[in-house]
Amino acid sequence: MREDTLDGIDRRAFMRRATVGVAGLTAASGTTAVAGQTATATGNEQGPDNVTVPTSDWSESVSVSGNTSKAVFHDAASLGDGSVLLAGELDAFSTDGTDGWYARIGSDGGLQWQEFISESLYDRFDGVAPTADGGAVLCGHSTPDEDDSSTTAVFVRVDEMGEVQAKNTFQHRDSTAAHAVVALEDGEFLVVGEDAEVSWYDVDTDTTNGWMVRVDGDGQEQWEQTVQRSGYLSLTGAVSGTDGSVFAIGRAGTDGLLTKISSDGVVEWQQTFGGSEYDEFHDIALNDDVLGIAGYTDSYDDGRNGWLVLATESGEAITSKTFSGEYESANGETARAITGTPDGGFITAGEFMKVEQRFLSSSYTYLGGVLRSFSASGDHRWQRIHDANRNSRPLSVVSTGENGYVVAGGYVENASGYVSDLRVVENEVPVPEFEFSPSSPGLESVSFDAAKSTDGDGTIESYEWDIDGDGTFESTGQTVTHEFTDEGDRRVSLRVTDDRGTTATKSVTLTVDNEPPRPAFGMNRTATAGTPLTFYAGNQTVDPDGDVATYEWDLDGDGEYEAEGAQVTATYNETGPHNVTLRAVDDVGEMATNTTTVDVRDSGLVGGFGPLLPGWATVAVPLGTMLAYALAQRKTDESED
Repeated sequence: MREDTLDGIDRRAFMRRATVGVAGLTAASGTTAVAGQTATATGNEQGPDNVTVPTSDWSESVSVSGNTSKAVFHDAASLGDGSVLLAGELDAFSTDGTDGWYARIGSDGGLQWQEFISESLYDRFDGVAPTADGGAVLCGHSTPDEDDSSTTAVFVRVDEMGEVQAKNTFQHRDSTAAHAVVALEDGEFLVVGEDAEVSWYDVDTDTTNGWMVRVDGDGQEQWEQTVQRSGYLSLTGAVSGTDGSVFAIGRAGTDGLLTKISSDGVVEWQQTFGGSEYDEFHDIALNDDVLGIAGYTDSYDDGRNGWLVLATESGEAITSKTFSGEYESANGETARAITGTPDGGFITAGEFMKVEQRFLSSSYTYLGGVLRSFSASGDHRWQRIHDANRNSRPLSVVSTGENGYVVAGGYVENASGYVSDLRVVENEVPVPEFEFSPSSPGLESVSFDAAKSTDGDGTIESYEWDIDGDGTFESTGQTVTHEFTDEGDRRVSLRVTDDRGTTATKSVTLTVDNEPPRPAFGMNRTATAGTPLTFYAGNQTVDPDGDVATYEWDLDGDGEYEAEGAQVTATYNETGPHNVTLRAVDDVGEMATNTTTVDVRDSGLVGGFGPLLPGWATVAVPLGTMLAYALAQRKTDESED
């Protein structure tokens, strides 16, 4: 594979560093996008007031009456009045093989006419370009026999009603195919594709070269040229440059290829892009002197990814972006087509796919179309899932005027070509706002309310919450509740989506602090010596953000907690002050204490047995037990006398 340099930097290393994964479509501060534009807000900082979002008025299936096993549009061209000409192939059960197929669609999506060309067993059109008189030119190829891989390139010019005005065929070597056609300034056209030798009824890929031919309006050859490298090389797309030259793209070996051809057919330079795996360019557009190239790559990130490369007209890379969004079971994506936007950016059309590795090959299941918008610097602006319920495969996107586009392709599960409009409109970004209660949350249930969120030019369709700060929006609804079980800072995010698919996110950091319990207790009577005294805390102690789990008591002031319970009883035999401490422990283990001095008064004789001995204090001792002990002590004293 060719190694080129950029200001002394190895190009392949440069491209590896320049490639930025958009997986999941997440960007830091500013914009992200899912089915529209997203603004990000942190605290009270808001994102942009207005963004561009995609919308559509119509989507049409195009086919013929009767049974059809295959119908797909490979390319589209704007005819200047809002209508488009579509080029592709059609395989009807009533015919053998496939027919070259082209159709004109009005600005309202209505089919104006469709025509077919059948020159051989298999015919197809891959490219189309408008002509100055309201018609178009088409290119493709024909294969005469299903057992013969030899193909012939085809050029056709039609008028505004689809009538054929000129036609020509080209066969440079055994097999010649035309993939794209571009209009030149002088009314002529350049057709690009590939040619190869056929060996044992099959194309020898090692002999495949890029092929091009310049023709006049009647399809007459002006010059013919090949683009060669060691191994496989094919040209799949082209665009006119600002100096009368043409830029063509495709694949060289396992790399994406960009080459410049002068107006007289001289290959001025070739440039390859890619890494160690399989990479390919599908389409190219020129916008404000910047080349936008769409394709796919296996070399960056994991698996197959859509690929956008922006380059100068001298072939120098400006930036490279890969992307692979999340959709159903998809693990891959590709960009099939590209067109420019009025602000210097680009829109790509492609498809999600499921790639499954087999022993010697890979299988691909196409799951649905996806459109993406990029700024002039390559920043991702939005994505739109395109008619995925029928597994659409967008193969072309073309501008029909300011902020208007047409997307064309085919359906995997429905044998019909399709075409739909795409309009990019201004949309006011919704403003996410939320409140939470209590305002100083602890380890308790906290409620969140997004009722104050607004959308100035529509309605808010959904509310999503990331309460635990892990980046996943796990809760939905205008109001949600969450119970925090750990102290610390918690980042809570609200994401709202309006009726045009624009999302905005606001994040707030909450400090979750557990409030300790507040121990308090009372007594059932005035403390007197020798009389049981009950302490109660169950209806006095509270925990502001939870429950009190345990009550522990130090009743004799020795620092040891010898009793437990919401209510305990103690008997003090010595008058004077006694320190009583209650330690309350809440449901998360935080504790607090409250110490109160209890003044024990003299109670005189108890039951006629005289005064209590100094220093006696019993904890939760029933009166009967105390009397029995006093009688036993009296008998002991009498026997000693």
